[in-house]
Amino acid sequence: MAGLSELGSIMGTVNTSELALPDDYPRLLAELKAQIRSAQWTATRVVNTALIKLYWAIGKAILDRQKAEGWGARVIDRLSDDLCAACPDMRGLSRSNIHYMRQMAAAWPEPAIGQQPVGQLPWGHVTVLLGKLDEPDAMDWYARAAVTGGWSRNVLAGGSEQRTDERPGVTVFACVLDGVPDRTFGIRSRQDSCAKLSEHLRVAFVAR
Repeated sequence: MAGLSELGSIMGTVNTSELALPDDYPRLLAELKAQIRSAQWTATRVVNTALIKLYWAIGKAILDRQKAEGWGARVIDRLSDDLCAACPDMRGLSRSNIHYMRQMAAAWPEPAIGQQPVGQLPWGHVTVLLGKLDEPDAMDWYARAAVTGGWSRNVLAGGSEQRTDERPGVTVFACVLDGVPDRTFGIRSRQDSCAKLSEHLRVAFVAR
């Protein structure tokens, strides 16, 4: 039986231009590709939100024990070491991440973390918010902007450093739609910004 690589090579030799494709083939192909992308996006988001909820729960448990029993940094570090030893296949349990988890639970004390904008962001984005901002309102502002605009981690870091939220009259939607200078978000133009927002909204609508 031919292996997958051999099968791919055999199929690659077929001249698709000789195939008489149905008239609606391009439309079906486009629809299936959209469904695949939507399913991938949804699966990624579900897994990511579950991970954020877990990290928040770990942080909340540590925060509660710090308040009740006076846990110090050394105890938290030991907890990280023991969790890493118990779960060697799981990434994200380093000492720095454990401290970020505690910080996240303090910044967002409500248990429904998955329903908030921050719960829809990758963990790397969350650590940017925690590492560069102190005010809860500012963290929420940038979390909403990052979710709405589909910002990368670098874009989020640049925006939080420039403190775009403090500019007069700037809203999350206007920031994403109109774009801001290159040096802040790396958005080349209004057209680029609109395209990013349009794609984010399209994928979100398809996934509903």
